[in-house]
Amino acid sequence: MAELALARFVPPAASGRRLPGLPGAAAVRRAVTRLDRPGPHGSAADVTTLPEALRRFLAHPRPPVLLGAVGAVAAVRYVRGPLRRRDAVTAAACLGAQPFVEWAVHRCLLHAQPGGALGSIGYQLAGYGHEQHHRDPTNLDTMFLRPREVTAGAAAAVAVAALAPPTAGTVAVCLGLGALAYDWTHFLIHTSIRPSSRYYRRVWRGHRLHHYRNEGYWLGVTSPVADLVLGTAPGRDEVPVSPTATGAISRGAARRAPRPAPVPPHSLARPA
Repeated sequence: MAELALARFVPPAASGRRLPGLPGAAAVRRAVTRLDRPGPHGSAADVTTLPEALRRFLAHPRPPVLLGAVGAVAAVRYVRGPLRRRDAVTAAACLGAQPFVEWAVHRCLLHAQPGGALGSIGYQLAGYGHEQHHRDPTNLDTMFLRPREVTAGAAAAVAVAALAPPTAGTVAVCLGLGALAYDWTHFLIHTSIRPSSRYYRRVWRGHRLHHYRNEGYWLGVTSPVADLVLGTAPGRDEVPVSPTATGAISRGAARRAPRPAPVPPHSLARPA
């Protein structure tokens, strides 16, 4: 039953694929399915306070998998030895690169479209799932990073932390923390909690414009820096409303299926 429920969020071209010849592939699929319990998990729009947001975040089956993965990578790095000055420099460099990594992943992977070898691979890996999120932005069934990607990334990161030089392990930990910051901030933006700080209001408003104005802009989630540097943070009225602004779907698919009713874009009101 869980696999049938999850099939809704698997790309049609990938649905039903097997991993022939890989020992234990079926066991891995079953384990990942158990980690990703099917919904419905409700709507982020129902969340109105920070304590409630934290409870919903931890109660959902997906974020705890990411938390565990980051903890595992951090534990492996810890046993490799104490942090040194070069680790602090490495962490600072990762912090500076984070907005640009996030921007590139969002634009090139999450918004990948089928067509061409790279586009099709990106669409299978993440584009289709993110497309479902754009169709219904507050739906918690499609909100968070999926366990199958998290566990695969965690396995690679643990290997790096265990076998590569310790500073490479520090990079792996920083990447995990960046993914965790993305997942939490992204969830919080889609709740009904209004921003209380100037910085958060900026990323909150930018991401809502990304959904309800034009998904080709405002690609940063935890930071607006990359958008400002790379020219994807225009004024609200400087870009047209995208034909797919309430759903990052192909125009052909948009013509074939009825569009979902958009969530009221309160964030699009101009600041007083």
